Amino acid sequence: MMKRMGAGRTSIGLVLMLAGLMLVAGSVSAEDAAPSEQARMALRRGMAAAGQEEWELAVKYFSQAREEAPYWSDALFNLATACNEAGGRELLAIAWFRAYLAASEDAADAEDVRSAIIDLEIAVEGDIRRLIRESLEHAERIDNEYERDPPYCVAIDAALESGDFEMARRIPARMKDPDYRDSHGPRAIGCAVAEAGNVEEARRIVRKLRNAEVARSDDRFSTSIEQVPRVLDAEGRPLRLGLMVLQQADGWDNFAATCAVLVALGEATGDHSYFAEALEVVSDALPQARAGGWRGSRLRAFNSFYIDIGRGQARAGDIEGARKTAAQLGRPFVGDYDPSFVTKEAARLAINEELAVAYARKGDFEEATQVLRGLDYDAPALWGTHTYWRKVHPALSVAIMQAEQGDAAGARKMTEHAARPGYIDEWGDDIGLVKAWCAMGEIPAAWVAAAGIPDDDPRAEAGAFILEAEGKTRAAEIESWSHFAVHYPTRIDWLLENYVERDVNTIITDLSQHLDWLGGKGTYDVSEGLARAALELAKGLNRLNDKEAYWQERR
Repeated sequence: MMKRMGAGRTSIGLVLMLAGLMLVAGSVSAEDAAPSEQARMALRRGMAAAGQEEWELAVKYFSQAREEAPYWSDALFNLATACNEAGGRELLAIAWFRAYLAASEDAADAEDVRSAIIDLEIAVEGDIRRLIRESLEHAERIDNEYERDPPYCVAIDAALESGDFEMARRIPARMKDPDYRDSHGPRAIGCAVAEAGNVEEARRIVRKLRNAEVARSDDRFSTSIEQVPRVLDAEGRPLRLGLMVLQQADGWDNFAATCAVLVALGEATGDHSYFAEALEVVSDALPQARAGGWRGSRLRAFNSFYIDIGRGQARAGDIEGARKTAAQLGRPFVGDYDPSFVTKEAARLAINEELAVAYARKGDFEEATQVLRGLDYDAPALWGTHTYWRKVHPALSVAIMQAEQGDAAGARKMTEHAARPGYIDEWGDDIGLVKAWCAMGEIPAAWVAAAGIPDDDPRAEAGAFILEAEGKTRAAEIESWSHFAVHYPTRIDWLLENYVERDVNTIITDLSQHLDWLGGKGTYDVSEGLARAALELAKGLNRLNDKEAYWQERR
């Protein structure tokens, strides 16, 4: 027997289960048909806590029940509802409701749950907009106008991530520093609208960037130098602000923004002329770099222009263009600025990695293999740099495509080559190895590879891939949603620690707690902390939507 009690923030109440409750129809598999006594006891405790509206405790005990019986639909439903009732956990509630639907495909309340998910998604979108607006309001209270711009940049990113292009377009006008206003804002918006298919607006942004003052005049630079002592003396700000003012005066941001939007246009449209124009922008920047006009990280990051263009060309199918871009890295004044950051060897390798994948995408595995054989990952100049630009090792990407096209022998050879000790060491590489074995149907090898992943997060993600490869689609979907709810919050810990000096995650697991914490911080930290919260919520919601689209195709 079961009953529903007290509607919370959605139309769905908590499923209260008395002793000996039967499972909801639609259990995933026979081995999960009888939850353990520990799972049942945890569920009873969760119900007791919910009956007293102790939602934090309810989340705790329903989580324990779910851990004991991962596919038990009752535990999944109750955990989702408790997360919703506890407040500040809407993304987690969505993930657990999705897991419940996967576990109870024919549940009588499936439509009610789907409606509740829509309500939660709208609530998250509303939270994102509110956080952005509050971030902007707090930024206006920062005494030093130059320190308002970094939070504005994050607010732009958050608005774009949430799909609110109109709000993003309005923010740059608030910025004090011309380089932030005329470079960062247009760059972020231009790339976003290009990816969204709004080619005309992206082209207008490129024209505006190219018509802007690129080579800064001596008067402008002298004025910036004069501003530094006044800022420091009047506001008592640390030296880093003065350095920021100096760095913003050198035109680097304009070059970077123009190049980025052109690459985004080239990838979105497949029009290779955008890449040619981006290379023209780099050529225009060379004289300033030669003359010593760029300083510090801007000079060291010069090769990132070539990396972005070359990899964009490869992704867009412009293989010949990508080869030429990689070859340009041997020219004088290119790649020789600071070998401690991005060397020309590392930049060339990054482009060639993408080239190998592009050849494989065309079905030319022989050429892809040839390119991969020419990559020297042991070169001292590459240490610490070669994994920065990719998520999955190119050899594994090629192997997966080979397997999908029926070349099992070639895929196995390529995978074994990539799996040798010391060759891969990144999260994406580990998961890529699992995907490659799955694509070949080598399930035991995939499980062995997954077991060797040291971190819980990617290991759990790999497990979901293997279940899907085994044909256990519903179990794989439940694991996928559970993986998000359990592991995604931990992924933003480092963002909080680095950007708002907090090492405990609360944006995803409890937004209200994060906001309470910000209440005791300074205006700058509050402004940026609010914008970061909006950005991470938008990323989480988009990831959930991407997962739902993925599983819809497989149901």
